[in-house]
Amino acid sequence: MPEPALRVPPSRISPVLDASGRSLCEFSDDDGPHGALAELILDHNAFAAVPPVVAKLPVLRHLHLDHNRLAALPEWLACLTSLEALHARGNRLSRLPANIGDLASLRHLSVSKNGLTALPASLWKLRLLETLNLGENLLQDLPVDIERLTRLQMLDLGHNRLTVIPPHIGALHDLSILYLSDNSLEALPDSIENLRRLSYFAAADNRLSEVPASIGALATLRELRLSRNRLVRLPDSIAGLQALRELHLGDNHLAVLPDAICHLSSLEVLTLTNNRIGSLPASIGRLVRLTDLDLRNNCLTQLPPSLTLLPELRHLDLRGNSLHALPEGLSAMPQLVRLDLRWNKHLAAAAVLSELEARGCTVLV
Repeated sequence: MPEPALRVPPSRISPVLDASGRSLCEFSDDDGPHGALAELILDHNAFAAVPPVVAKLPVLRHLHLDHNRLAALPEWLACLTSLEALHARGNRLSRLPANIGDLASLRHLSVSKNGLTALPASLWKLRLLETLNLGENLLQDLPVDIERLTRLQMLDLGHNRLTVIPPHIGALHDLSILYLSDNSLEALPDSIENLRRLSYFAAADNRLSEVPASIGALATLRELRLSRNRLVRLPDSIAGLQALRELHLGDNHLAVLPDAICHLSSLEVLTLTNNRIGSLPASIGRLVRLTDLDLRNNCLTQLPPSLTLLPELRHLDLRGNSLHALPEGLSAMPQLVRLDLRWNKHLAAAAVLSELEARGCTVLV
């Protein structure tokens, strides 16, 4: 049974009150949190409404309401003029307060995993926002007013129903993390080239058939996730991603890899599972920092000799291809610890495999 109320003796009042995970459904108006409380943590309780006593916390800076039973956020939240962070993930919200934009000090807003179908116009007045998490809702469009949130560093729009990202997103010059996965996007705007501080970009599980050439301008990008789309080609401009460490392109329709991919001098992880790739670029040996290469379930019949020149490669997955032979020098790859060759029906036994096993490499055939 939920506890009826939480009573806090005045002698125990502190700048932070953590009342998470107590099955609470209300606060005592007289004996709840008071005065100079700066942070209130009510996560994982049973609140159906934000306790009215919260309105009596004039200097509250952080309010945590994740994983309760909230159907709405009250408009009186706007009286919390010192509030800098509002977290309400995993509730039952279908809308945000129309006056949420009055929280002029707000820097962090997380309302993911709710039932939001639209966003109030005043949201775009929150000019100090640095992180905005709208993931796992029912949003179908992103207003062009997103361009007004110029201090955003993290934007999560994943797991919604978006079909278009407006070009105005290019105005978010401070953005470091952009998550767009699991929507219904068929294209990305060329304006992403303006996101020059982006380090993480995920747009997996969409309907993308191509990547805009402008992506090559993202010189600070370290991780790019585009798996489970409909990509048939990659732009040559991808060579411009000189800081890229992880590139995930599994479950697409790629038949050819451009030579440009071999110019990614910082690349450590390359995932190409479940595509239609028939050959690898001859210069793949230039990926001198590559540690993990996943080519499972493609159409490879042979491997380029330069593959054996990858000095840091540790894991090589070649399952489910049509390989007939392996390149000489494979056994000399200094860091290789796992080689998976299963389900290559035409591959004959080779001495190189015994040599790899003899030096401790796990070989699966």
